[in-house]
This record gives sequence, structure tokens and C-alpha cells, in this order.
Amino acid sequence: MKYILSIFILLFSYDVFGQVNIESLRDNDKKEGLSLEIGAGFLGQTGNNNVITGDLKTDFHYKINNNYFFLKLETAKGKKDDEYFVDNSFAHMRLTKMYSQYIGAEIFTQIQNDKFKKLNIRQLNGLGLRSEIFKGEKDIVSLGVGAMTDYEIIEENSNFDYRGTSYISVAHGFDKEKRNQLTLVGYYQPLFTNPEDYRINAELNLKSSLIETLNISLELTVVYLYDTNPPDTVLTNDFIVKSGFLINI
Repeated sequence: MKYILSIFILLFSYDVFGQVNIESLRDNDKKEGLSLEIGAGFLGQTGNNNVITGDLKTDFHYKINNNYFFLKLETAKGKKDDEYFVDNSFAHMRLTKMYSQYIGAEIFTQIQNDKFKKLNIRQLNGLGLRSEIFKGEKDIVSLGVGAMTDYEIIEENSNFDYRGTSYISVAHGFDKEKRNQLTLVGYYQPLFTNPEDYRINAELNLKSSLIETLNISLELTVVYLYDTNPPDTVLTNDFIVKSGFLINI
């Protein structure tokens, strides 16, 4: 079993859970069997501002033959003086079975909440198809398309819808071991009954080996989230930049 401890130092952080990009969590190069990733981040400041923020995450991966299962759990909280300004969490579980390089099936479920987006709960359940249209020694291009149910409780109001979901993922390794890697992912999720109601998620992730002998890497993630129909007083877009260290133990 392989354990990875990720210690993130956040530079800028807004709502990281408005729309979860699971494709960026997928690691196709993992060896068969079970692996676990545990991450934690902390920021503290006293003086003119008394600020505390922290996040915890756990990723379980299980891979055997052409079957790939993963479960992600994450929570983040932040407090300035005596008031919270970050309070969100999510859990996502997904199973992918590839019948060949070019066609596979996926099934997933997700639950999340975000106090400062007035989102008490969002429950997603869906299935879809996946294709790795190009797979080279250092590069992989993947496409996915599917459908999902979308149940939300915003403040005291509940809503149930059906959404489409599609993504494209491009990953390039700068070396064969992919210690240095760039990943670009885009998601598009329209409402079936009203295509003008949609969500977009675009993410860039760069990982670079910092101290190879100690298995320490530097990671930079840039995310743009857009929702055409957010709750009242909530902005339609979020922009996130975060960087940190990835320690492989």
C-alpha cells in the first residue's frame, strides 16, 4: 500500500467545492491494488487579523485489471475572529471499467455542502461513458459524457433536476515517470430541461519534482468555476489559485 501525505499552502482560496473536478484526481498510472492519500493544510495569523483556516482530505484508490475505484472525502473550514468565512465539504465515489482503451463505463455518486453558497446539500448520482482517445508514453487525452440526477437543498428550498455532464482531459508528462506533469481539464454540465442553465469547471494542474531524493514535489492548481444560476446574492463565478507541496512517503 502506498501512502501519500499532501501538505498544501493556500495562496488564494475561495469556494473549492462549488463544482468538484474528479477527473483531475484520477491517477491512471497507479499500480494495481489499494492506495491511500491523506492531505492536510493549515494557515494561522494573529495581530491585525486573527485568521485560522484548515482543510483535511482523504483519497482511497483501488485498481485491478481494467477496474478503477476511488473515494474522495474532503472538508475545509476558516474563521476570522469569531466568524466562519469558509465552511464546506464533499464526498465523491466513482467506479470506472474500461472495456478497451477507447470505451469504458462509469458510475458515480457525490454529496456536498457549502454554507457560504447557501448550499445545505447537493446530491449527485450518475453514469456515463469514458474514452481515452489518445494514450502515449507521456501524454493522454480523455473524453467523457453522461447523465446525472441533481438534488439540492438551498436554504430551506429543495430542488430535483437532471443534468448532462461531459469533460475533456489532457495530461502531459515531461518525463517518463511523470514526476513533472501538466494536466488540463474542462467540465460542462447543462440542465436537460433548460440548456441555458449550466455549470462550467476549468482546471490547470502543474506538478514539478522539487527534491527527487526525498520524493517532494511542488504543485500549482488554477481553477475557474461558473454557474449560470446560483442562489441569490451568490456570484456566478469563482477563481481559485492554490499551491503546495506533495510528499510521497
